Amino acid sequence: MEGLVSALIMDGGVVRVDNVPLVVPRGYVLLKTLWARWGSIDEAIRRGLLPVDMPVVAGYTGVGVVVETGIGSNTALAGKPVSLVRISENYMPPVIGHGFISPYTVAPGDHLAIVQRDPSYVILLDSALACETLRVLEIKTRSVLVLGSGIYGLLAAYLLHSTGIEYTVFVRKDSASYQVIQELGLATTQSLNALDSDAVVAASLDTLLVEEAVKKAETRILVLHPLIAYRGMPVRPLAKSLEIVGVAGGKEFAGCAMRLVKKAWKILSSYMSFVKGFIPPPSEGLPALGVVYEASSS
Repeated sequence: MEGLVSALIMDGGVVRVDNVPLVVPRGYVLLKTLWARWGSIDEAIRRGLLPVDMPVVAGYTGVGVVVETGIGSNTALAGKPVSLVRISENYMPPVIGHGFISPYTVAPGDHLAIVQRDPSYVILLDSALACETLRVLEIKTRSVLVLGSGIYGLLAAYLLHSTGIEYTVFVRKDSASYQVIQELGLATTQSLNALDSDAVVAASLDTLLVEEAVKKAETRILVLHPLIAYRGMPVRPLAKSLEIVGVAGGKEFAGCAMRLVKKAWKILSSYMSFVKGFIPPPSEGLPALGVVYEASSS
């Protein structure tokens, strides 16, 4: 399939439905979208906080059925419901590559995992990133500071909490995610002073905050969300001994990620709104964890 498809487009601060060209590149598959999520990455782009070449198709993650496999892609995915389990330097929707808020989209076959037809898997990618973060930290650290309270940061902290690793989540009380953090039972702090964490999870696009935390916390290990690791938003080297690790997810984390989805979805989904069809999200009063779109044909 090649041609024009309708999609939710971000163009500067304007969000609209428009037609865009769709091509299935080598190694990619064509997905018929079932559910798509507008998350904190999309919101950062809309508000001009994340530099991206526009216009772009919105939608950080989603769930879809593979209706066509491109040349060199995994034909075993044909007809299967799938979701993103990995992002990489060359594919990071909606920053690089089509987002999911469209009746059809394309994605690299090796970035996808087979899932059930269920909207909960719109958080599979962030779950995989959290699982990889735990693997990095569980053998290297004694205390962790999590910066950022989007779904990746929340899930990373949730896993640390579940495994008994000492951690705390930095969050301001006026944060939209403060209530969900409380409901998940996560340990929090509103101050970076006097922290003694030898690892920092940078789940925030605020690199100045990350640098401040690393300086104050005597950090040895810094785990970066892929956007910070790949998109030219580096944290300046603060110490020669600092080990910097970028996470990207992957199929090796799919089992852990699916279990995490099942544990956390009920709470997290109560802080999202659910919409049928593709309409621009509100510019004010957006739910703390974003919007899940159900394709009208799903």
